[in-house]
Amino acid sequence: MASPVLAFVFESFLVFLIWAVMLVMNLWMFQKTKSQGNLFMTIGAGCLGLGALLLAFSSLESLPGKFEMFWLPFIGAILLVVGFYMTAKPVVDVHIETLKKKLQEVTAEKKADEGGES
Repeated sequence: MASPVLAFVFESFLVFLIWAVMLVMNLWMFQKTKSQGNLFMTIGAGCLGLGALLLAFSSLESLPGKFEMFWLPFIGAILLVVGFYMTAKPVVDVHIETLKKKLQEVTAEKKADEGGES
């Protein structure tokens, strides 16, 4: 009986470590803020890290299946993007509102100056 030949892909393990750092960082932020965006990013980083870890420790005879190679990273990437959008959107909305207020103030001053000169 032939034993399966195990392969260790160091590059995939490094990718796993990067996603593990992202997972821990988002888990800390989620515990502090209880933000749904950070929860999505935590789950997404976990999916991406798990896919890389499975690939790093796969055997040559039985490579990970379609779910582990395609769907797990795909779902992880989608969750990561959705989580980032949910986290960044409130900050961007606040900046847009302040810019709109400044623009309204400037246009109101111009109209007042134009009205006073005539």
